[in-house]
Amino acid sequence: MTLEPASQAVVSIGGNILTINGSLAATVSSGGIFNQNAGGVVVMNAPGAATISGLVFAPVTIGPTSCGSTAYTVNGLFSATGLIVNCPLDLGAQTVGVTGNLLTAGTGTITMAQPNAGLTVSGNAIFSGGSEAGFMSAGVILIGGNLTMTNSNQFNPSGNQQLVFNGPGAHTFSVLATGGGASIANLTVLAGTSLTFAGSTPLNITMTGSLLQEGQLIIPANTFFSATNTSSTLGTFTFVGATDVQGSLTLSGGAVFTNLSSTAGTGGMTVALPCSKSAGAFVGVTGTPPFNGLTCTQTP
Repeated sequence: MTLEPASQAVVSIGGNILTINGSLAATVSSGGIFNQNAGGVVVMNAPGAATISGLVFAPVTIGPTSCGSTAYTVNGLFSATGLIVNCPLDLGAQTVGVTGNLLTAGTGTITMAQPNAGLTVSGNAIFSGGSEAGFMSAGVILIGGNLTMTNSNQFNPSGNQQLVFNGPGAHTFSVLATGGGASIANLTVLAGTSLTFAGSTPLNITMTGSLLQEGQLIIPANTFFSATNTSSTLGTFTFVGATDVQGSLTLSGGAVFTNLSSTAGTGGMTVALPCSKSAGAFVGVTGTPPFNGLTCTQTP
């Protein structure tokens, strides 16, 4: 069964729970699904594989808390004011927009395996569902708020997937598992934003691709950030904004810096050559502890 509003038709749930035991195709040409009162939610509850697309002006829950065979694939533009993923959700080559918060829970996972896959979260994203290892290898994730993972592998991008923090102001990337860590494929911190890693310490953050830091990146004490780039095809490490190393920063494959500072921390800094700095301020080449192995030459 598929719920497909007719052209320019509007489905109003009036603050109630709308359960769809199949697919949803609320196309752009239709009026979408509206929730006029607080408390309304759309629950996708197909007994097996189904599809979802359309404009939903209400929070959407993918699957029951016990999934069974429930799984959804996005087969067109899909947006919602909030999204809870209890069961597998495959974005395919589509773009999903969440104007509120995102939560994965239970055994819920998000698959992004195609280059055109896009996930935009205007609020906070909490990954507390199933392991994402191997499911997030392509596409772009835009985070406007904070990102939290409650255990290892619950957020595990790889390959060419890009993680972008794009909302103005301060953001945190938190790993709540004791002694936990996180793996990131490619990371971008846009100008006007700041990103701080947080969580149970010691905290290990590993990058396998490229990094573009245009805003502010803060690596707190007892946080160990390492990035390995053994081939130019894997990307570059570019630090345009202010980078404050309070813990440890290790880069293999070279880096370009504009601004760099350090406070007393647990690890210092190690950069494998080549290392260069662009024109502009460059502070704290030494520090406490010193930046180990850092030799930078001025470039125009």
